[in-house]
Amino acid sequence: MVAALGVAFVTSRAVAAVSTEVRPFQTHTVHQLVAHTPGPSLPSDHATAAFAVAFAVTAFVSRRWGVVLTLLAAVVGFARVWTGVHYPGDILAGAAIAALAVAVVSACDRLIRGPKKSSSSA
Repeated sequence: MVAALGVAFVTSRAVAAVSTEVRPFQTHTVHQLVAHTPGPSLPSDHATAAFAVAFAVTAFVSRRWGVVLTLLAAVVGFARVWTGVHYPGDILAGAAIAALAVAVVSACDRLIRGPKKSSSSA
């Protein structure tokens, strides 16, 4: 999970470094519910982290808990849009980065450890 968060964070920072999208409150009249500094909006760091944890739990720990955490990550994403600091696309980008990070870590894990062995006998 830590590796997935690390890959997601590095990827998120790289995307933010080349993004020209500013936050909604910088270009639109919004009722901003939380104070936030101006800067790049794409992707949402909060959403990236929340989805990375949720997807990593799904992939490496428990599908059931992963579903619960994915729903909570969606709530985090909604809250970031509702408070006026992100666009919906910023949240989707964070979720996509998180999914990519978990896929990369999972693939690396399979390469290093080899495929999982089935517990059933033939």
